[in-house]
Parts: sequence; C-alpha cells; structure tokens
Amino acid sequence: MSPKTPHEQARQNRRSELKRSVVVAGRKTSVTLEVPFWEALQDIARERAVTATGLVNEINAHRSTTNLSAAIRIYVLDYYRAQVRSLRATRSQAS
Repeated sequence: MSPKTPHEQARQNRRSELKRSVVVAGRKTSVTLEVPFWEALQDIARERAVTATGLVNEINAHRSTTNLSAAIRIYVLDYYRAQVRSLRATRSQAS
C-alpha cells in the first residue's frame, strides 16, 4: 500500500473531526474537535448534570488559552487525569 499524500491525510483527518455551533457568552461560535473529545465532553456534562453548552461556557469562562477548542481538549484531559489520580489514591489507601 502506498503512503497517503498530504491531501489524502488531510481529508481523512477532517472526517475524524466535528464542527459544532455553540453559544458562548451570548455569541454563536463554532468549535472543531475530534469525535472522542466531543463524546468525552458530553459524558462529563451528563455526569455533572449540565448541558454540553453549559460546560463549554464554564470552560470558556476559566480558560487560559486563546483557542476554545484547545481549552476544551485540556479540560477533558485534566478531568480524566484527575480521575486516575483519585483512583490511584483510593487503591493505595486500601493496601
């Protein structure tokens, strides 16, 4: 199988991303994230009993980066890293 051209690779990458419109701070904007990040964001929102849009607004209000998509990715990563740390602490206390 021959290597993919840059154009083919870019087209494949676009398929793995979703662009969604959200209202952030009263203004409509679009956010592009990879599918697993959208799914994780929705899972976190459900767990916290808020809408995905509500969670995006919370992330926006506390972000330190200029890019909202990056801020969402960092939030999702930090959320799951905190869960892993908590699980490790629980396991070490049980030992």
